[in-house]
Amino acid sequence: MKRKLASIGLVLAALYGTVDAHPGHGSTSTDGAWHYLTSPTHAAPALLVGLVSLLIVVRVLKAVGRRRND
Repeated sequence: MKRKLASIGLVLAALYGTVDAHPGHGSTSTDGAWHYLTSPTHAAPALLVGLVSLLIVVRVLKAVGRRRND
């Protein structure tokens, strides 16, 4: 298992240099948070991660509540 994870890590590290950002990265010094909030390529994944996290938290809290009641 460790060998498999190491292999995946090496492949990802080798591909890191080939990844290119979408237009708008580094074009101005004022990108900051505004770029990440207004760009769909950043905002959509962030909202998706937030939604999934919220669903996981709700499910865990319900499971804990059931265990306390039993």
